[in-house]
Amino acid sequence: MKATVRSGLVWGTEDEARVSRELVDRLGQQGYAPEQVDLVGIKPGDCRACFGCWNVTPGECCRRDTAGKLAGKAAGADLIVLLASVRFGSFSAPVEKVGRSTSTRRRVPP
Repeated sequence: MKATVRSGLVWGTEDEARVSRELVDRLGQQGYAPEQVDLVGIKPGDCRACFGCWNVTPGECCRRDTAGKLAGKAAGADLIVLLASVRFGSFSAPVEKVGRSTSTRRRVPP
């Protein structure tokens, strides 16, 4: 089974590193093949409303950026884990940025 761990840990503390390692280890013990994706530094593009996902490449965004790769990994995973720092009641900026982009909606259902 595949698992994708999307990490938006930005503070670089030892606690964050320990939690991340522990999560990946436990997923491996449960039979998953975890793949970590570091969201820090990813710059997904916004939807241009070009309808290319309907007309040019049905079911898939025609923009070739990081967001499309993230959507492909999510579609092929049995489990998706979002690992994020929470400060002041909100997720870290990388997680918010990816969540607000079209990366989680890059595939149109058939």
